[in-house]
Amino acid sequence: MEEYQKSVPTDSPFAYLFFEPFRLLDQDKKDQAIVNENEKIEMDGTFPCYHISPGGCVKGEFLLGLIKMYFVAERDVGNPYITRIIPGDAEPSSVSWTHGEIVEIHCRRFRLVDNALELFLLNGKSLFFSFQSTDERNRLHRRLLSLKLDNFVDYEDESKGSLLRYSVEKRWKEGLMTNFHYLIHLNKMAGRTFNDLMQYPVFPFILADYANDQLDLINPKTFRFALDDTSS
Repeated sequence: MEEYQKSVPTDSPFAYLFFEPFRLLDQDKKDQAIVNENEKIEMDGTFPCYHISPGGCVKGEFLLGLIKMYFVAERDVGNPYITRIIPGDAEPSSVSWTHGEIVEIHCRRFRLVDNALELFLLNGKSLFFSFQSTDERNRLHRRLLSLKLDNFVDYEDESKGSLLRYSVEKRWKEGLMTNFHYLIHLNKMAGRTFNDLMQYPVFPFILADYANDQLDLINPKTFRFALDDTSS
């Protein structure tokens, strides 16, 4: 690793991955992010990380509280869904969510390293974080699963289904799920995410007609191959 660090130019776009150490935020910035006086952050509930979005990577800390969870950034995240907590261009911003807002938790990769976590919330949005190491990510993952998450869904169990519940595949085959939602499910299970452009969801390229304003779904020429053609 040391030899590789020496071979990476310090002005490389990704040089910080090898040279820049994680720095803990000042305690006063954390305190200003936590507006509930009854809130407490446990001693081992602080996780240095990066918030990943299509707009880039923002360095900060993931804080695990008794009431909410927080991401406190070292700089403005520039996300309309992230609430500014301190005025001023140079001050950090923060996003918070309650334990009950978490619907799904998935372990992810970031830049080919198995050190990330993606949280899906009740409002349909998701948050993607990259941590210092796999062990650090796993430690937070275990802590999250030990909490009382009222709306949490075991996605793997939900996908497989049971005697009382349709599996995702069966829902799709019987017309209870659209093609779009089924493809979103496959992308999610494959680890793809809208938060990382390097792992963006993919969809099959099936249309051949891009000249007409309206698609004739009965005409075979609308598609790249016929429905009964298994050679493509």
